[in-house]
Amino acid sequence: MSQDFVFDFEVSGVFYSRPKAGAIWSRWKETAPKLVTNQWLAQPEFLEQSQAANLKLHWTTQRKLAEREQDGFEMLFELDRLNRVRRKLILYDGSMLLAKEADAPAAVVDIEPAGE
Repeated sequence: MSQDFVFDFEVSGVFYSRPKAGAIWSRWKETAPKLVTNQWLAQPEFLEQSQAANLKLHWTTQRKLAEREQDGFEMLFELDRLNRVRRKLILYDGSMLLAKEADAPAAVVDIEPAGE
């Protein structure tokens, strides 16, 4: 039984994706994160391809990760098919790159005021 190699977008032969159900790469070893800069992220081809995939990108810290996940964001991975590894994209300060579908609604959290 073979599984498809599913991903969100590709830039110059490098693949980028959020976790995908049943994606074969989700079982690949996660290696050390790739250190990038805002200038790297601003490359025209990277921005064009992520926008064509209808993705909204967002940097977050570990402290805010759970809050961003409630907003519908997921970790964005760089996928290395040759070596069968995946890695997170991070800034020098440890902020991680997340993505979500641009039209995806945020998670709905219903919190009733205490005592009412």
